[in-house]
Amino acid sequence: MGVSSNRSASQQNGLEVLLNIDRGTESRLEVHLFDFSGDLYGQELAVALHAFIREEQKFESFDALKAQIARDAHEARALLDRI
Repeated sequence: MGVSSNRSASQQNGLEVLLNIDRGTESRLEVHLFDFSGDLYGQELAVALHAFIREEQKFESFDALKAQIARDAHEARALLDRI
C-alpha cells in the first residue's frame, strides 16, 4: 500500500503518526509515533488514515531508507498541521 500521515488515539491521548502498510508476503502495519515517549504495550491503538504520501518502494541501502523516512515524516507533519 505505502506511506501515509495519520492520527491515532490511545486510551490516554491523540497522537500524530506516520504509517506504513507493508503488503509483502505477510501484511504488516508499521506505525511511527511523533513526539511520544512512553509505553503503549498491551493497549489498543486506533489509527485514522488522513493523507496518502507515497507508494511502497525498495531502497538501495539502509541509509537511503532512513533518508526517505525523514522526508516522509517531514511531509506527514506538514499535512497533519493543515488538518
